[in-house]
Amino acid sequence: LPQNHTVCVCVFVLHRMLLRLLLPALASSHAFPTSSFLASNGALSLYFRRCFQGTSREQTGQVQQTLWKPVSRRGIGLHSGEDAVLRLMPALAGKGRVFACCSQKEEIVPVLMSSVRSTTLSTCLGVGTAIVRTVEHLLSALEGLGVDNCRIEIEGGNEVPILDGSAMPWVEAIEEAGICAAVNDAGNEVPRRAVVIHKPLQVSMGDSFVAAFPSSQSRITYGIDFAQVHAIGSQWFSFIHCDSLAFKVEIAPARTFGIFEQIEQLRNAGFIKGGSLDNALVCRQAMHYIRCLVKLCWTVSRSLNVK
Repeated sequence: LPQNHTVCVCVFVLHRMLLRLLLPALASSHAFPTSSFLASNGALSLYFRRCFQGTSREQTGQVQQTLWKPVSRRGIGLHSGEDAVLRLMPALAGKGRVFACCSQKEEIVPVLMSSVRSTTLSTCLGVGTAIVRTVEHLLSALEGLGVDNCRIEIEGGNEVPILDGSAMPWVEAIEEAGICAAVNDAGNEVPRRAVVIHKPLQVSMGDSFVAAFPSSQSRITYGIDFAQVHAIGSQWFSFIHCDSLAFKVEIAPARTFGIFEQIEQLRNAGFIKGGSLDNALVCRQAMHYIRCLVKLCWTVSRSLNVK
């Protein structure tokens, strides 16, 4: 996350505004949007140009980090329904986070703003013919735990396994691998840099917006309004990103949710082929949302048991 700032977010369409405008920019600690990407996104180009005029990249007093050893997980893709194996590998300092698609010939997809292909119900990254879908939870875990450099190999499909629908399984995988200082080709540690915000910034779309303000600490405030879904309703949440434990306890257990009445429509459109109650909360627009409440209770219980 950018250092020393406050982000105030009011989102009325879950996953669209944040994933389209915020996550791809913040998930990589090594790159700004490219001119080609900005030019290809029409009306959003002006917003991004204005935003990055009010920022700089500065050293944080910390060194870049990577994984101590490889770790892997296997699971089904939320939208594709395909089974895939994903391996998290150590990487040299300065390499950033990159996906290596290994199903046929190896193709590299860096985690950069310029790699964003689509944000319809998930974030899709791509370069050339190679694409990687539903990267949000994994990239959130890498960022939340401070893993700056990581080679992410995916085989058997082109979608990151959804696992339980949260970032927690990826947090557990990263902890299993361990985190250490990353070194460059010369064997030297490299300082970590982060985006510093110098003036208020805002990006909006419809009735949703993301705004960032200079601050002495990193705080994110998020609002959501699903008045038609009683189990979700209107909620606000504030989070101070002080260390990886705070992320692990307060953010990582948050799970994907869907609306029961939209399931058939989404599947007919080619989405959520791998969706189930094992990897998502399912809520009805009517008052009958006992399944959702049961899953919410399970999620809260799990988060309270995190050590």
